[in-house]
Amino acid sequence: TLWDDQVGQLECQDEVGAGQKLVCEENGLAIRGQHSNSIVVSGTAGNIEISATSSSHYFGIDPDLVIEKLTNGLDADIGPGPLIPVGDPVTWTYLLTNTGNVTLTAISVTDSEGVSIDCGGDSELEPGSSFSCSGHGLATTGQYSNVGRATAMPDFGPQIQTTDVSHYYGSSPGLAILKRTNGVKALASPGPYISVDDPVTWTYQVTNTGNIFLSGLEILDDQLGPISCPSTTLAAHAEMFCHHFGVATAGQYSNTVVITGTPPVGDLVSATAASYYFGVDAGILLTKLLNGQQVQSAPGPYVEVGQLVTWTYVISNTGTATLTEVRL
Repeated sequence: TLWDDQVGQLECQDEVGAGQKLVCEENGLAIRGQHSNSIVVSGTAGNIEISATSSSHYFGIDPDLVIEKLTNGLDADIGPGPLIPVGDPVTWTYLLTNTGNVTLTAISVTDSEGVSIDCGGDSELEPGSSFSCSGHGLATTGQYSNVGRATAMPDFGPQIQTTDVSHYYGSSPGLAILKRTNGVKALASPGPYISVDDPVTWTYQVTNTGNIFLSGLEILDDQLGPISCPSTTLAAHAEMFCHHFGVATAGQYSNTVVITGTPPVGDLVSATAASYYFGVDAGILLTKLLNGQQVQSAPGPYVEVGQLVTWTYVISNTGTATLTEVRL
């Protein structure tokens, strides 16, 4: 009979003649790490009991490699990842750990976006040990992701590989403002003509031209002061309209507006716009002269019958704008 300290009694019983051999087999699946078992064989020869022992060993290899990819120090497995202003530096860190139980050699790290990776000459890992590699680039606009891939050769068996994805969002904030005076986009003088003391409505069309949320929006008009808007925040690619009201003053008028906003990362963004109008104070005066005299009441000068009489009409523009189509 055969007894295995790991398996128990084996189904292997027979007679063995002198000088003969009995071969038995037991099947199983290799387990991880160092394995050993001992066996005892016993039998009888007549009334004599005899026994013998033996042991056997194997090492269950379980090669494994884990890569952890970080973007600017953050584990961004899921988008959007960290917000990084477009053009700012990006550092990818690839942390490699041998989580298996055999030495790994010929370790190589690549990136799906062709990033140049420096591992400092390391290419071998003992079980439980780690080293890191790094790659560098500049942030591009919008959602970005890339995959780090590591391959290695264990002491025994085929090549193994592992991957990890990382993300960031390239922040590109932008603002635009368009100012209208009484509905007219008056980017240059003189702008619309408006009678003095008539109402004036300034409309400010604000557009978030970037790809990122803006907060803390403020509008300042150099003539009118702070401008009130429906909101101080604006989503990417969204727009809103703000209004201010006043009355026209005489002559050429212009004002310039500046808007600023704060993105989640990076510097303030701003935009400017100007608008014009001409305040018309229209007036006309007619003076009538008779033989060079202004005669506003009867009887006027005495003129002999048959003598020449000359009436002179003096038309004066007393306002601030040119008068056209003047008729008398």
